[in-house]
Amino acid sequence: AALFLYQFTIGVYMPCEGLVRSFYLPKDSVCSVMTMLRVVVNTAVAVGVYATNYLESGTVFGILSAGMVVAAVLQLTLVGRADWVVIGKRLVGAGASKEMPMEKKIE
Repeated sequence: AALFLYQFTIGVYMPCEGLVRSFYLPKDSVCSVMTMLRVVVNTAVAVGVYATNYLESGTVFGILSAGMVVAAVLQLTLVGRADWVVIGKRLVGAGASKEMPMEKKIE
């Protein structure tokens, strides 16, 4: 059950990461910033794997799941009200309309 919870939280976390990336990271530095973030995630996973030597697997997956939920919530708090309106319009049916770009321009 803990493994399924962990997989579910990864399914929630990844779209949040993509959403934040599309709004806030400049296109010319996306690769380097995302690589650094992946190092943090891979370190957390390595610590989790090492922790299975001392804790039960279910407990470790539960701890990692809680961390992923916290990270997803914190990422979603970065998205402003106007951005949620744009996202909502795209989800409801605007599709890939040219009037509503998914990315904000950084001025």
